[in-house]
Amino acid sequence: KIIMEQALDALDRAIKGDPSAISFLERTASIYVLDAAGPGPVRTYGCWDFINQALNEVERYEASSTSQFVQQLESRSISFISLENHAQLLATMSLKAAYRSPKSDRMLIGTCLSNARYHASDDEARALIDDNCQTRQRVMGRI
Repeated sequence: KIIMEQALDALDRAIKGDPSAISFLERTASIYVLDAAGPGPVRTYGCWDFINQALNEVERYEASSTSQFVQQLESRSISFISLENHAQLLATMSLKAAYRSPKSDRMLIGTCLSNARYHASDDEARALIDDNCQTRQRVMGRI
């Protein structure tokens, strides 16, 4: 059996009408979260990170499904889960997020830093914003 990873699972539950999953996706589309607690570098996470992760999971899931589909076809026990609705939901989220200008995204990250009371130097803040802009461009290039 193919197991869905976290982002795909959240999409799957939202498609099935789970209110907490729908709420999670709505919040993910509109806010950024600061992760400064771990041992690694400080990061912000938002919709572009989620969409990028979900696209990676779709690709892995499809590769795994294709491999298992061939095995099931050979054994004549075929079961395949389509990710068409998941991809459509990701496209809708991407489109909604893309309507925000890069300037608005920068402001959201600034709000995230302010709300977290994280005192970043100008260079650190700019690096967090630049990372987000790069992720945004990467995701837009993949869609």
